[in-house]
Amino acid sequence: MSGPVNDDPKYQSGAPLRPENVPSGVIISPDTHRELRIPAGQSRTRKWPVLHYGHVPTIDLATWRFEVKGLVNSPLSFSWEEFQQLPRVTVFSDFHCVTRWSRLGNYWEGVSVQEIMRLAGVRP
Repeated sequence: MSGPVNDDPKYQSGAPLRPENVPSGVIISPDTHRELRIPAGQSRTRKWPVLHYGHVPTIDLATWRFEVKGLVNSPLSFSWEEFQQLPRVTVFSDFHCVTRWSRLGNYWEGVSVQEIMRLAGVRP
């Protein structure tokens, strides 16, 4: 076998995904429709660099809470299990890091901030 072998599931081989190839139901970020998706001064990476400084904390999911307070009609507090039961969305977008790399055609999944705001009844 010749060339580098990469079995990292985060590695992107080949051309970046295009928005027209994204499954239905996925929210497509408008930036992915640009002809030139990599901004000036950036370069594409096919991997997902992990950059951090210092110790990566461990989280005790038994005591983890997500709380919304303040200018809301209904303050919220979710355990990890409760938060995982909230509706999820999938977003297709490009990511441009300040360290001058871009990763194209990413899928992000999670709870929408709009859903949290709706549940809490954010006041103007």
